Amino acid sequence: MNIPFGVIINRTNIGDEKVEAYCQEKDIPILMRIPFDKEIAFLYSRGIPIVQEKKEYMKQFRELYDCIRSEKGVFKHES
Repeated sequence: MNIPFGVIINRTNIGDEKVEAYCQEKDIPILMRIPFDKEIAFLYSRGIPIVQEKKEYMKQFRELYDCIRSEKGVFKHES
């Protein structure tokens, strides 16, 4: 299908590294990592976007959006 793709890893600081290892093994770009944070979980549960309360994520999500929009070569295509 030749569709660009990448991965966003949520709760990166808990659990194991299997997702990260898999992505590296398969040459899948990791576009963003979001650490586990009780405040983020609380915001999710209330339906509040994290960027609304945690302004430090605004830049990361903006960069992610720009990357996806421009496809700066970070995406891979399924063979």
